[in-house]
Amino acid sequence: MQVVYYETNKGFCPVKEFIHNIDVQIASKAYSYFLLLAQYNGSLRSPFSKHLGNGIFELRPSRRGMAVRVLYFFDTNDVAVLTNAFIKKQDKTPSAEVELAKSYRKDYYSRKDL
Repeated sequence: MQVVYYETNKGFCPVKEFIHNIDVQIASKAYSYFLLLAQYNGSLRSPFSKHLGNGIFELRPSRRGMAVRVLYFFDTNDVAVLTNAFIKKQDKTPSAEVELAKSYRKDYYSRKDL
């Protein structure tokens, strides 16, 4: 499976930007989860990944009390698109983050065949 980063029409990549601005150890852990997602062809399950509903999933890396969430969706059976990421500060994934992932997915599909 191929794992790709969502990119806005202006070239901004939310997940890359987030990863480059966090602690290197948790960033490394996040990258290892990206590799696991690719290796398991989208069948990655808890505790590594969780389906949040409406085709949006989250990767769940953590290290030394810091939990990161990276949201993604599947474009096809062989492509996962990483949309946005955040540091988890509450029990439930904020609905605003899920809605942002959905809006990025909509934008991705609207520009996919251009």
